[in-house]
Amino acid sequence: MRSHSRRCAVFAATLSLVVFAAPQPAMADTDPCSLVPLPQAAALSGGSGKGDWHHHVGNNRYSQETCHYPGPASNALMVAVHLDASGFANAKMMTKPLAGVGDDAFYMPGVIGFMRHRTYVSMSWGGDAAKPAPSPAFLAAAKAAASKL
Repeated sequence: MRSHSRRCAVFAATLSLVVFAAPQPAMADTDPCSLVPLPQAAALSGGSGKGDWHHHVGNNRYSQETCHYPGPASNALMVAVHLDASGFANAKMMTKPLAGVGDDAFYMPGVIGFMRHRTYVSMSWGGDAAKPAPSPAFLAAAKAAASKL
């Protein structure tokens, strides 16, 4: 009987280590406004390059931390760090693959999405809204953002 109690205690301790040591979403530690360097954000948005961080609300799979860079509407820039990375696979199925950004990436007009170290980031920029491929400036900003994760 003592052996059974001991095994249960070891199992419970191991289970609590697994549950409490499981990695938390990277979003909690990632400021989306820190990902795009100030000069690149300013050049893309046509503004100061200083972004406004909008913290996520709630705890559902669509929650995200976003950074909005003010500027003319046609050059609006937004960076989002997604709470749930599973949306990346869905988005990637409907878009074009993009090489050279993070661990895996996609492009659709005006949007670059990428995975880096299990963190899903999407960036949208009005300046590329009608382009079949990302502009060099937008692509460089995405690469810079991925390198900071």
